[in-house]
Amino acid sequence: MTCTRSRPFVLGLHGPAGVGKSTTAQAIRELVPWAEVIHTAGAMKSMLRAFYVFHGMTPAEADRRVNGDLKRAPCDMLGGRTPTEAQQDLATAWGRGCMFPGIWIEGWARIAEPFLAAGRPVINESLRDPEDLRVIRAMGGVVVGLESATRGDVVRDHETERRLECDVWVDADAPPEEVARRVLAAAGVPL
Repeated sequence: MTCTRSRPFVLGLHGPAGVGKSTTAQAIRELVPWAEVIHTAGAMKSMLRAFYVFHGMTPAEADRRVNGDLKRAPCDMLGGRTPTEAQQDLATAWGRGCMFPGIWIEGWARIAEPFLAAGRPVINESLRDPEDLRVIRAMGGVVVGLESATRGDVVRDHETERRLECDVWVDADAPPEEVARRVLAAAGVPL
């Protein structure tokens, strides 16, 4: 499957935690600097960060817990659960369960649309749900799965970590620029 050429490419990345989706997205952006990387979990990360700061944590510490080296560390403010677990439950139990299944990806699509209208490609670096794949494909995009024999599968026991049906799978056991080139080639995006 290749990206639709009537507008800039839309690319979604899927794979287990720790496989290198964010690193690959940034490497693609270095190869295609006009591309915009928009993470589906941006809203969840903002919600969790606001929770921490509201309850007295410094912004720097909140950033470490939401995006940095403490995202998989148990946190007393979360009853001993990790920030990653909190984001997973925001995504599923609250977001897709209490609100509606497309809450995160439809919000992502609203953010992506102006970039596409301006001729800029968009990359979603972390697809986690079949609804995510449906929306990417409806936008004319391609879903690329990353797999690795040496990385990934950090958190396997949550529904957001299940393997989804991607359009194509790419071996992520290579330096980031090489993985980025493999993803673009697999998606039919010429460099």
